[in-house]
Amino acid sequence: MSNDHQFTFSRGSEWRKWDLHLHTPKSICQDYGGDTTSVWDAFINKIASLPPEVQVLGITDYLFVDGYEHLLTRRDEIPNIKLLIPNIEFRLNTFSGSANSHQRHNFHILFSPFVEVNDIKDQLLNCLSSGYKLDDNTEWRQTPTRRSLEDLGRQMKANAPVGNTIHQKSDLQVGFQNITYKLDDILKLLEKSCFTGKYVLGVGYSEWDQSRWDQSAAEKRNLINKSHFSMTCVDDPEKIEEHRDDLRSNSLNSLVLHASDSHNIDRVGKTLQWIKADPTFTGLKQVLNEPIARVFVGNTPPNYKPDHKVIKRIIVKTSSNWFDEDYSIDLNRDLVTIIGGRGSGKSALAEAIAYGAGSKDNRAEAFLNKAAKHKESITGTSIELEWADKSVTEFQVGKLDSDRGLVRYLPQGAVEELCSPQHVGELQDQIENVIFQSLEPGDKLGASGFAELQKKSLRQFALEKDRLVTKIRDINKDIAQITNLVKNQSTKQKLLDKKKTELEQLLKTLPTLPDEDKEAQDQLSDLEEQKSLIEDIIAEKQQLLVNVSEVESRVAVFQFAIDEFKEEIKTLLASAGMPRSKEFDVTLDARGVAGVIDERRKALNGEIETIRQGAKKDVASLVGIVEDNLLAKNLEELSTAIEKKAKETKAFETLKLKYQRQKKLIQTSNASIKSLELEIEAITKEQIPRKSILETERQTHYKSFFNVLSREKKKIEQLYKPLQDSLSHGSTTKRQLVFEATVRYDLSTHNRTGLDIIDRTRKGNYRDLPALRTKLETSWDNCTKQGSTDSALVERLTDIEDSFKKMDGDDLSIEEQLRENMSIEEFYNWLYDPTVFSVESSLKFDDVELYLLSPGQKGIVLLMLYLAIDKEDTRPLIIDQPEENLDSLSVCNDLIQYFRDRKIYRQIIMVTHNPNLVVNTDSEQVIIAEYRGKETPRLRYTSGSLENQAEKLPDIPVEDLEDGIIEQVCDILEGGETAFSNRKRKYQLSDKAKNL
Repeated sequence: MSNDHQFTFSRGSEWRKWDLHLHTPKSICQDYGGDTTSVWDAFINKIASLPPEVQVLGITDYLFVDGYEHLLTRRDEIPNIKLLIPNIEFRLNTFSGSANSHQRHNFHILFSPFVEVNDIKDQLLNCLSSGYKLDDNTEWRQTPTRRSLEDLGRQMKANAPVGNTIHQKSDLQVGFQNITYKLDDILKLLEKSCFTGKYVLGVGYSEWDQSRWDQSAAEKRNLINKSHFSMTCVDDPEKIEEHRDDLRSNSLNSLVLHASDSHNIDRVGKTLQWIKADPTFTGLKQVLNEPIARVFVGNTPPNYKPDHKVIKRIIVKTSSNWFDEDYSIDLNRDLVTIIGGRGSGKSALAEAIAYGAGSKDNRAEAFLNKAAKHKESITGTSIELEWADKSVTEFQVGKLDSDRGLVRYLPQGAVEELCSPQHVGELQDQIENVIFQSLEPGDKLGASGFAELQKKSLRQFALEKDRLVTKIRDINKDIAQITNLVKNQSTKQKLLDKKKTELEQLLKTLPTLPDEDKEAQDQLSDLEEQKSLIEDIIAEKQQLLVNVSEVESRVAVFQFAIDEFKEEIKTLLASAGMPRSKEFDVTLDARGVAGVIDERRKALNGEIETIRQGAKKDVASLVGIVEDNLLAKNLEELSTAIEKKAKETKAFETLKLKYQRQKKLIQTSNASIKSLELEIEAITKEQIPRKSILETERQTHYKSFFNVLSREKKKIEQLYKPLQDSLSHGSTTKRQLVFEATVRYDLSTHNRTGLDIIDRTRKGNYRDLPALRTKLETSWDNCTKQGSTDSALVERLTDIEDSFKKMDGDDLSIEEQLRENMSIEEFYNWLYDPTVFSVESSLKFDDVELYLLSPGQKGIVLLMLYLAIDKEDTRPLIIDQPEENLDSLSVCNDLIQYFRDRKIYRQIIMVTHNPNLVVNTDSEQVIIAEYRGKETPRLRYTSGSLENQAEKLPDIPVEDLEDGIIEQVCDILEGGETAFSNRKRKYQLSDKAKNL
């Protein structure tokens, strides 16, 4: 790369092992074998052979800096170690344990390597002095040096009784173990300008933990809270986590770092401490800002992303001077933020990364599309990605035909577009896709997407609802027929009364015949009456034949349904992995049924034939007349007898003819009266009760439809359960996004259909256009207030129907309120139409429907989707300026934690101009874009970590130092340090802000 400057750790913050407590052969207390050349050689060789992940060492000395200073003289022998930090360990004058314990608190100062060794000696160590009263009442008060401590040790040993273990130690050790310092004295010396901002403080956790709260709680709390962290050498991550929990529970500084605390060669580098930071002192200081995200104790650091879903490097080959020749830039595994001024090429890099993964921005204003039309076209440029699993993808600009799906790419404006009103359906689809991806494979039912899964899962409910709708419509047809019969009952009664009057008249006006003529005419009348009776019996048997044919037809329909069921159940059983067994067999003995039907048909036809032409005995049996009372052998002979008897009357015998005709009219009237009486009786005793039964049955089916809707609602909620669980256990903002499945009433459709049936020019309650809609809406509201119970549903239907039957206390006819081409059946099909109700799933954010949200709110929902809810998608997320349409408060309150949480499991590459999304998300790598249109290459990029800062260089004033990443972030996103300080100062005008 030929960029003007690239920082040493351009990939940004990465996990490395840091051993911040490592003693050397020059330590006062150590077991290396002494401060000799051979011991130092072994020590250096040990460090040089440490695993590559160990890159930072805190070189520790008691009271001195000799070991660190000596190691610097041999620095070139340990190139594997990126950073050496001087760590000075003090013993404080405060005790751990009880008052009788000689265990002192250990206190560490870790200095920046940029602090001169001589400053540490002259401005700190040589300024310390401590009084110590010896047994002979003389007082020792000197600055700690090796010579002075040896002098103290000699005096103490001289005053110690013979046999005391003190004589087994060196003078230096005895002097050191008895010299202590006050914490406040040390802190006061660290206020000097040469140390300001260039040190961190640590306390030994073991000694601190042994301090009893009942001895000096204030002193114990003060010691750890004035330290930046505590240090432990306990090689048990679980135990260390217990220490942290204990500190947190007591509202104390809970940052505990592990170190080897090595005093011998075998212990060197034996640390479990991983820190995600540049191996620099500012990297260590950054840990203090991010103690949870950047510190891990264990054998291997957290790395949850599969390597094949992590982009390691982008390589852009010959690009017509847009990028350097064979340009490459390494990418961090976690959160990469790309910043720069407007038009600096931020989006260009993000787009190039996405293109190398096989995803492109199709907008005309996209960088590659515009650069392709430039006089120095980028078309044909090869963009290559190296992935962490060592695989490679490569695509030439202009030749990418379809999205390869290796990354989730949201180019600039994509969030805004998805969140526009016309794309709310797409946003819903995105949400449902996330739900589908989060389901267990077995719960997906072999579906390719959520829509298909929903269709499969809800198919059974659709079938049940179709069946109920068909039953309701069939009942409506029957009720309409009965309604029409009941409506005609009065007409039939009037006709019956008329027929009876006519009969009376016929009987009154029946001619009087001589006895000899009357007997013959009565015989003819009897013959005709018996014939009429027999013909009625034949008619009944012919009706039975019609019913037999209907049975045959219904059996054929049922057989077809069985055949359909067999095909469906065969497929369903296979999909359920169930064997085809006899329990699922539905059979109909078609041959047996056909035999029964044929037998019945044959029998009826035989009976009819017998009545017409059979033996008298058989006929008498079939027609229910005593054989002796049968006036002829059969119907055929009866007809012949009537014809013969009628011919006996001559044409000139007008009185006889009149008598015959009138007798026939009387017989016909009697038959009509009997039929009308039977019909009226049937209406009263059969049809009206049947109508009531059908109405109850219709209500049952209608209520059953809502029962199906309730079960369908539960099933949909089950499908959405992964989303709902994620939302309900999330942050406050996350809980604002709520899934709901509700029964929706399509009031508009129901009202419109009703208006198509009603004739508003006729008398009724719904002549005014809004009246019907108001009634439907009010009745449904009342129903839902009662929980849409069965009784409430019935009450609603009755209320609406009654409103068509009454007006101002007067009875109304429903039929008279309908349009001319509409029937009562169509009215019932409208009123009892359950298909206007359906289960609707919806998402609400802050109690507002998704489609009613502002673009900014939709943006939050969409980013929550990709960052907090879509846990299954671990592809790299490349997103360009997600903060568009979002206010700064939304970014700060809603998005920052989502980015922080999600980057652990998904590589995120983000273009942004919002400082919160760079700094407060603790971005692991910041890439700074710069466009130089008149130079080559036009696009230049610098990258590094947030902790990367201007490096101190010999003989160069601070103001002339080249900016590091953090300075450039401040300049680009905050307008520079002066502008940031001015804003900060103005914010502090608030009394509330001053107290923060």
